[in-house]
Amino acid sequence: MTLRGKILTETGDQQLEMFDEVASIFSTSRTVDLVIEEPERGLARMLKVAPVSLPDPQPLSDVMADVSITVESAGYPLLDVNPQSAVITPAGVRLSNAGTANADCTVRLRGPLMNAGITWDKKVWRFSGEIPAGVVVVADMGRRNVKNESTGVQWRRRASGDWLSIPPEGMHVSRVGSGAGSVTVDWRSSWS
Repeated sequence: MTLRGKILTETGDQQLEMFDEVASIFSTSRTVDLVIEEPERGLARMLKVAPVSLPDPQPLSDVMADVSITVESAGYPLLDVNPQSAVITPAGVRLSNAGTANADCTVRLRGPLMNAGITWDKKVWRFSGEIPAGVVVVADMGRRNVKNESTGVQWRRRASGDWLSIPPEGMHVSRVGSGAGSVTVDWRSSWS
């Protein structure tokens, strides 16, 4: 998609600073979060985008310029701007997804825990073995990546089972395993 807009400033120096700022936001070496607001529907959603080309400012005067940039989606689908989080208990909690597409999520296991994980719809995901007190294991369910949060050490081999993705109608998720630590799920509602 191509984004077009105007840069309005009070001086020519401010205009040059704005050109630099816009260029730094859309650096070709990274992705950015693009927020799309739909006031008529009361929605604000976010899409990760990567620039195809750097912004091309066209000065109209010392205080006004047209700017356009072409971006492509780096993270389909659109995501809710507001992150959601839930502490998962043995009795379980309901995870909601207000969108129309499955929502990827991240599970955080904070020790002390033993053979901890989550279960839903007769499916189970589990991290085998002990997680000591003070250690946090982060499982990116969409990318199937499991690591120690503080050291970055990969622990994918200790994970087994199904990988959670929250459907548009939401779902009930329960904690499995033992220990005094906690299990949380973080996600954003997702649209196709």
